[in-house]
Amino acid sequence: MGNPAMVSELQAKVDARLKRLFTAKGAFSVKNYRPPTGIGLFDFDYNIGQRTVDVRVRVRFEWLNEGEGVQSAYINWKPEEKAAFAGKALRVCREAWSNRYRFECRRPGWEEFQASVNIKFKETALDPQYIIECRKVERNHETAWSGGCTHGATVWPYKANFSNWGVETRDDFMGDQIFNFKEKQLTDTLQQSKLSVIPISGKDENVDTASRDKLYSFADRVGKIVASDQVSGIHCNIYGFPQGNVFSNPGNKRAEALRKLLKLRLGGSSFFSADTSSASRNAAQAILRQQGLDPKTFSGVCLFVHVPAKSTRSIPTHYIVITHEFGHMLGCPDEYTGINCTGIKALMELDDIVPSTFNRSAVNAKQLNPLGTDKHFLNESMQDTAPDNVKRLQQMQKNFAYQTQQAGVASPFFMTQGTAVNAAEMQKANEAFFKQRDIIKAQFGRDSKQYEKFDAKGTGVVELKGATDSIMFTGQKILPAHYIPIWSCLASATREFIDPSEWAIV
Repeated sequence: MGNPAMVSELQAKVDARLKRLFTAKGAFSVKNYRPPTGIGLFDFDYNIGQRTVDVRVRVRFEWLNEGEGVQSAYINWKPEEKAAFAGKALRVCREAWSNRYRFECRRPGWEEFQASVNIKFKETALDPQYIIECRKVERNHETAWSGGCTHGATVWPYKANFSNWGVETRDDFMGDQIFNFKEKQLTDTLQQSKLSVIPISGKDENVDTASRDKLYSFADRVGKIVASDQVSGIHCNIYGFPQGNVFSNPGNKRAEALRKLLKLRLGGSSFFSADTSSASRNAAQAILRQQGLDPKTFSGVCLFVHVPAKSTRSIPTHYIVITHEFGHMLGCPDEYTGINCTGIKALMELDDIVPSTFNRSAVNAKQLNPLGTDKHFLNESMQDTAPDNVKRLQQMQKNFAYQTQQAGVASPFFMTQGTAVNAAEMQKANEAFFKQRDIIKAQFGRDSKQYEKFDAKGTGVVELKGATDSIMFTGQKILPAHYIPIWSCLASATREFIDPSEWAIV
């Protein structure tokens, strides 16, 4: 073996020469890049000196006139309306997608190579990558808020279709379902962290170091779930228990001290509340009893996620149809199609924002062929009997998951539309209902008034459905993984010099 110092010196010289060659390139350009997901098409330029990545989707607008639509419901476009629509389409997509993240090289000694990301439409009459068919309809028309991209053809230009409402903002689109999902995330995260009950001995209102670290971790997760999302109506109530007297001031002091601590951690958010109401006391006492603790002798605090009865259960989504479809033009898959790849499921579980206790949509294992010998999800495939659309989704998600894994970011949350976020509670209530109904039937008979009255009330549990505020689901939030198609182009263009894993999405 050679001298370690000489080997190290030689490696440093090779790396320095490679770095000089990379810098001398000046720029990397790719025209008509097709991401590994099999959808999307864009042009790419990385300027090393300017530290910029420019992504452009070339489009041509075509205007559908009266008589060309569903039941001849399309309305003719006026010239000024065409200009306004095209201008707004270009602007809202640029504002939604540009400069959300940047790329940084993580190789030691190469940290200077980084780039901001500019993403936009480029309107062109010649050689477009997408033809945008624009239709004008009334606001209440059945297709007013629909849009889509077609990528099945082997040659471009591909087609996208939007109505005049496709560039407008829908502030409350499925906001109630996003609210339900976030409440479930917060409840599960609190329970998973085992922070519902925190014993505190003596007169000291400060928690022990281990509990404090867990509380800080929970507060950080809360920040990721609710920060800057205009979430209101979800709180974490803190109720303090001094030993021997649930009404005495030391308990309130303890809860207030903890509230201030966590509020500071969250940057001033009012999510945590030291609630001294009788309703909060009763809820906290019930939680203690569930854990086998006596409220009269317990010393500490109790935390629980609370939604006031008057909450609207809604979160502003700011959803814009065309910005969602623009994500497809970049190569991002839909996230409301459920999980069709075990890689997506695994990468979702790595994301600590989504607790493992949440009842996810499962991969349809019956349609999956066994994995290869190396057990990586890239080896899995759908059986021949699986529907073509399921095969397409699985292939798309598989390649998206692989790129996500290489880039070292978490997958967005994939779940089917209409997923019940309280499925476990519903099942438990159903089981209890049928058990009690059988008891009443045995005691009074099936034709009795008692049986009819009980049977009419149902389980008493309302099904709560969930959705996410991701731009590829039903919101406007751009996540690191949404830059994966652009990352894959950068990694592919520069792989002669830089390993793909050394490019980070920051």
